Amino acid sequence: MYPQFSILTTVFDTNPQFLSEAAQSIFSQCHTDFEWIILDNGSTKTAVKKKLRELGNHTSVTLLHAEQNLGIIGGMRRCIDEAVGNYLVPMDSDDMLTPEALTAIAKAIKLHDEPAFLFSDEDLLIDDKCRSPFRRPGWDPVLNLCTSYIWHLCAFRRKIARDLDVYTDNKAQWCHDWDTLFRFVNAGHIPIHLPQVLYHWRRHRESSTNRQNPAADSIKSQNHLLSCQLERLQLDELFEIDIFPIDRGAKEPWLRRKKQNTQPFHLLLEAGSVEAGIEKLQAIRDATDYPFTSATIFGCGQPEPIKKDSMLGVVNCIPRLESLFCNDYIDNGLVALVREEVFPEGMMWPWEAIGMKQLHPDTALFSCRILDKNRIVIGGGETADSNGNLQSPYVGLKETDGGNFAMALKQQSVNGIHHGFFISENDILKKAIGLPSPQISPVMLARNLAEIALKENRRILFSPLITGVVTNRHGLS
Repeated sequence: MYPQFSILTTVFDTNPQFLSEAAQSIFSQCHTDFEWIILDNGSTKTAVKKKLRELGNHTSVTLLHAEQNLGIIGGMRRCIDEAVGNYLVPMDSDDMLTPEALTAIAKAIKLHDEPAFLFSDEDLLIDDKCRSPFRRPGWDPVLNLCTSYIWHLCAFRRKIARDLDVYTDNKAQWCHDWDTLFRFVNAGHIPIHLPQVLYHWRRHRESSTNRQNPAADSIKSQNHLLSCQLERLQLDELFEIDIFPIDRGAKEPWLRRKKQNTQPFHLLLEAGSVEAGIEKLQAIRDATDYPFTSATIFGCGQPEPIKKDSMLGVVNCIPRLESLFCNDYIDNGLVALVREEVFPEGMMWPWEAIGMKQLHPDTALFSCRILDKNRIVIGGGETADSNGNLQSPYVGLKETDGGNFAMALKQQSVNGIHHGFFISENDILKKAIGLPSPQISPVMLARNLAEIALKENRRILFSPLITGVVTNRHGLS
């Protein structure tokens, strides 16, 4: 009878005390149906070799030896070749499991009918104290393509892992967990999230990735994996890999959309007058240098729809939002609605929206980050609370403050949008404006759009690179 779990650990000159603590956390598991495959990956220190010999005497341990260091990928592959458990559980040699870790995974496996891949929450182990628990969101392909956010604890089916050639790409040496996840997801397996802290990730002086300035090879591995994803999606000609332009506390790669192959993109501007609307349109065009397909001004006091000539071409002026689709002002593409008190900041936001839409075609809405005049977040990234109310978890943060694990500065899937500035697909905007209402407001429109998107299982995507700043000292109405 094979064990349910094979815990896989490679060791190269790990601090013996850390190794002892890792072992104690494994031997103290409430769930005992496991084997522990340990590879001495070319260790050179006598104390480490002695500790490994001690561990090798335990009945649940299979101790392997490599004369020379095989690297992380080669070492983990060697462990897989020896494992016989139904599920593989990678664990670093200096980290620790919580006592109920394997029990929780076993229950989830039964509950979800033996899924291919599971992952949990974790915290940091610093100076022997558990800190900064990372309460991960559930599986999110947007967040996963933005950053490697699933590391520990993971469990995945051994037979599928072997079929997918897990731990075979040496260029993924420094982010093998991300590579493993991509392989499962690309094969159609949806990861299952266990919202429990089951892993203590140790941070110390010798850490290679769990630090502010990761090793250069770590960045190379990340870039390699993202390049592979772009090739798989056949988008490598439209994107380049750059460093994310907002400091998240560490350098991270960013899939930057090249400024080529423009897409239909319309502006829907709220303004107190036609002249003010045209002036704002000019400022947005100057800031972005994007050739917007059309511009429509609403709320400008016009009793009937009119067309106004400007140096930017014909501008449509409508009395109310309900008039938007009466004269085919917008027929396809993306539509950015900008309130009178808000100005979209920067030159990259149209390209960011276009790029994210191409990477995630099921996206219907973009939730834009809203800052007040003091550069404090007042909206964007809205999620549903326990009562179903939409609110942004990032309200009150400074624009450069990422919050816990820098989540406020990462692209991700969310549940709602802020009415001050958002981007919508043309078709869903038409549905929302067409709902029965005496007179639809931007606030009501934002709510209707989110409800329709969620009902139709279409994605709402938040990006901090699509930001609007409130220019009115009195704030948003």
